[in-house]
Amino acid sequence: MDNIKYLGNENNPYLLLFDVSDTTLSSYNISSKTKIIYSYAFYDCKNITNLTIPDTVVQIGDDAFRDCTSLKNIDMSDNLLCLGNSAFSGCNSLVSLHLPNKLQVIGANAFSPDSIKTIIIYNNITLIGNNAFNNQNDLIVYYKGNQSEWNSITKNQDIDLNEASLYFYSNVKPNLTGNFWHYVGNVPTIWA
Repeated sequence: MDNIKYLGNENNPYLLLFDVSDTTLSSYNISSKTKIIYSYAFYDCKNITNLTIPDTVVQIGDDAFRDCTSLKNIDMSDNLLCLGNSAFSGCNSLVSLHLPNKLQVIGANAFSPDSIKTIIIYNNITLIGNNAFNNQNDLIVYYKGNQSEWNSITKNQDIDLNEASLYFYSNVKPNLTGNFWHYVGNVPTIWA
């Protein structure tokens, strides 16, 4: 934790992660007591390839991991509620995302690399910001909910999601026509 700067109090000195002192490292050990990763905290850390965000983190600020161009894998906090604007913008090595099931808000331009091909979104989402998945060519969205729940999400003119291949979750093979998926092992699989 020598290369990470925190703000906190006497009960939790690691409450808010606000900066890193060396942006050239390939890995960082985020404290398991961190609640918030502040805006621009890991901005331009181009050598990070894998990232584990502890389950204590509930919020990731705007541009927090912007331009981490080597970032390939993210193990996100299961308790993450809010993902800020442009949080992972410019992370051009990301290929797939499994967003946590408690996530409620995805900020504008949160993910803008065109490298992302698949994403799993849970039905706790209430807001998807403008162009949250900007420049996504051939994006496949696996939504763990039904069409009515999907339609109730506030989507701020996210044209990219309108053009994505969207599949709704069904743990049994549906009798009706449409785009549905289920898990085989831990892998999202489209019902044939």
